[in-house]
Amino acid sequence: MRRGGRSPFAEFLVRGVTGQADAKADENGDHNHRVNLQELADYLVNSGDQWTSANRADTQTPMLLSFNNEASTVELVR
Repeated sequence: MRRGGRSPFAEFLVRGVTGQADAKADENGDHNHRVNLQELADYLVNSGDQWTSANRADTQTPMLLSFNNEASTVELVR
C-alpha cells in the first residue's frame, strides 16, 4: 500500500482528493466529478476501515466533525 512512503491513510487521502471519493450515482451520490468534504470523509471511513480490517485485523474510523451538515457544501476538488 505504501506509495512514495505514504501511510495507508495518506494514500487514501490522495486518492480521494484526486477523484476516487466522488460519490457514484448508484450509491445515491451525485457523481458530478467534484469532491466535497462529506464525500472525502465517507471515502476515508470506508477505505481506511476496510484496509485496516484486512491488513491489521483491527479497525480505524476517521471522524468528520462539522456543524449544520455543511460538509456537503464544502467543495474540495473540481
